[in-house]
Amino acid sequence: MQLILNQFNPWWQTQAVPEALIGKPREILPTLYDSLSLRQMTFISGLRRVGKTTLIFQLIDRLLREKKIAPYHVLYFSFDETRYNLEELMAFYQTDILQNSLRAVSRVYIFLDEIQKLPNWPEQVKIFYDLHPNIKITLSGSANINMKIKSRESLAGRFFDYVIDPLDFPEYLAFKNVLVDHAREAVFQQVISKEFRQFLKTGGFIEAVPFNDAQLIRYFKDSILERVTYRDIPEMFSISVPDLLFRLLNIIAQKPGLYLEYKNIASDLQFDQRTIVNYFSYLEHLLLLQKLYNYSIDLSASEKRLKRVYLANTGFTCALTGDMNFPLLMEQFWINFLKAQYFYRSPQKDEVDIVRVAEKFCLPIEIKMRENVSAKDAAALFKFLCQFDLKEGLMISLQTETEFANNDKRVKVLPYWKYWSILRWVEEVKESERL
Repeated sequence: MQLILNQFNPWWQTQAVPEALIGKPREILPTLYDSLSLRQMTFISGLRRVGKTTLIFQLIDRLLREKKIAPYHVLYFSFDETRYNLEELMAFYQTDILQNSLRAVSRVYIFLDEIQKLPNWPEQVKIFYDLHPNIKITLSGSANINMKIKSRESLAGRFFDYVIDPLDFPEYLAFKNVLVDHAREAVFQQVISKEFRQFLKTGGFIEAVPFNDAQLIRYFKDSILERVTYRDIPEMFSISVPDLLFRLLNIIAQKPGLYLEYKNIASDLQFDQRTIVNYFSYLEHLLLLQKLYNYSIDLSASEKRLKRVYLANTGFTCALTGDMNFPLLMEQFWINFLKAQYFYRSPQKDEVDIVRVAEKFCLPIEIKMRENVSAKDAAALFKFLCQFDLKEGLMISLQTETEFANNDKRVKVLPYWKYWSILRWVEEVKESERL
């Protein structure tokens, strides 16, 4: 264990985090750093390869440089490749590294990476947390812990969860050192349009930014999708056909927004329906899928209605299809980016791509990537506004910028490359509904 810990914690010998491990800071770093002063555990969750470990090293770097924490008082361990129980790990750390009891020191920082691979991790972490109030624990995981009821119950009130997303479009531009004046998007339309298409291929993964198309396909398939389906999920769940997981990913990539009719999917693939349901839940648990529910005023009723599913990242879709279907990718992008939970399909089959719901706020959004859009294209949005007594809807277009009105109902139309204008308009509508 000593050799492994030395490799994981080079600052014990050098008194600093190696520069190669630090990388470029993300916008969320200050928030995570502030969380280190809290008693509650910090939980960093997100897709594999999204940069969680790099953020941890950045936090450790700041602890050593700014807080002057003693290097031996900072422990990092990853369960991704190694298998130890937490009690064994901490006993060795106290005896051989800290050379003291954890209770005898004022503050120690423990960082446990890919915690979901530690068997019964909620119970192990809870005991350790409760017994050592002077220890700050930071966990990371490539799984959705909120899907595990057991985790929520056993750790209730003991952690704050921070979701790490891939780079958003502004961060992507910043990482590429591409300058755009957000207040003058029309001046930069050509640059924005070009960069947006490449951004969709990379999915906002930092490592993928410099890759060409062939490298992107290999990166997403080998480093993420095949790794999760053929290794991570089989290690966590008892499954007999890991290839089925990969087949489901390919099906969704070919048909973004697939309706989750489990019986039909099971029949087409010649598997038991329960197996299909379980395999979809595994993919969702490992954050590879995004599921949307058919909107209803009674949100609990939405759970029982028709569902749609998308891959969690446009980079996955591009890699699996080898194609750049821009309209479908833009629909998926806005669904991924807005963390959409709902779409709408009426009994008459009128559809709205996204229904964004927050406290006292509901906004229907339609994605129309075509040269020209007309009021006819907004028909489903207007029906939705009337059905649910709302006043504002949004259409994201390819080039058109206009506004359609019907009595007191209004649909704003903005082209996708006016990215910042779209976000500002959404915030303005949200604020007006709160007043």
